[in-house]
Amino acid sequence: MESAGVLGSAVGLAAGLTRVRDAETGAHLDRVTRYARLVAETLAPAEDLEPGFIDDLAALAPAHDVGKLAIPDQILLKQGALDPAELEIMRGHVASGVAVVEDLVKAFDLEGSPRVRMLRNIVRAHHESLDGSGYPFGLKGEAIPLEARIISVADVFDALTSERPYKRTWTTDAAFAFLEAQRGTRFDAACVAALQSRRPEVESIRRGFPEAAP
Repeated sequence: MESAGVLGSAVGLAAGLTRVRDAETGAHLDRVTRYARLVAETLAPAEDLEPGFIDDLAALAPAHDVGKLAIPDQILLKQGALDPAELEIMRGHVASGVAVVEDLVKAFDLEGSPRVRMLRNIVRAHHESLDGSGYPFGLKGEAIPLEARIISVADVFDALTSERPYKRTWTTDAAFAFLEAQRGTRFDAACVAALQSRRPEVESIRRGFPEAAP
């Protein structure tokens, strides 16, 4: 199997394992993937993005949280807010995800695959912030790859608009307002504007991929 096929199969397997372990995290991956595609499609003319970039982003987006497979159940599935120590462990899913990617690259000799760089960027940098306040590396501005900036906006929007034991579901308006308030500081301004401009599709995704029943 060619390297791109191996990588795609591995990402699909990781997403499938995540769904088995936690149905809501699986639904989160479905929605984030589709929000990310909307953003990339909207940015394509200004950023001169090739169709291949958009397709690869959608194919690899489900891997952004692959490191959560290493998080203990009592933290990943906790029915309540995480305390500071638990939050620190949860943040470790980025390092765990990076390790999974590197093991995959080594095991299947994928170093030459054009998708590998994007996969690495998505997994390692989707929790970085433009102002350097993110984790785990404190990257700033354009040091954060575009694909990670896109996933960041999609990821946070979905987290806000999803119900959790410790929070209610935010409305689309409230979530957009949150992103708007931090555009250019925490979030890439163009990515925020792109998602906002696709509201009808955003609402359709929310309806089409609902949260798991309790």
